[in-house]
Amino acid sequence: MEPLKMRPHHSVCLHFFVGKGYSDAFVENMSDIKHALEKDGGLRVAVTEGGDDFCAACPDGVKAACAKDGKAAEYDEKCLAALGLGFGDTVTWETLCSLAEKKILRCEGARRSICGGCRWDAVCQHAYVENLSKALKTV
Repeated sequence: MEPLKMRPHHSVCLHFFVGKGYSDAFVENMSDIKHALEKDGGLRVAVTEGGDDFCAACPDGVKAACAKDGKAAEYDEKCLAALGLGFGDTVTWETLCSLAEKKILRCEGARRSICGGCRWDAVCQHAYVENLSKALKTV
């Protein structure tokens, strides 16, 4: 089975995905991928530059401006630096998820410094606060 193609910043996005996106098809695709990864953390992920398997359902298409240029490419570069990975690396989802949690999500201010300018930042921030509140209630 071919590895899932994933832009580095999507490893962060998946932690906050709550069923919102650019179109119904995009949301359905992202939901399907997220569920597959949750079901099998051993799935292989190829760290991809430009359009990936998430972008395949984007209403603007894989060749949209964000595929290589602009903010999304900047988020990818910052994620790569934080994760210690490079384009073309292949790891399991479990490994990538763990790296994102340890090196970005659990480091104060890291996520916001990487992708705080993203149009979805408010969604991520809200999901983060909700998850933190739930975690504190179980302590």
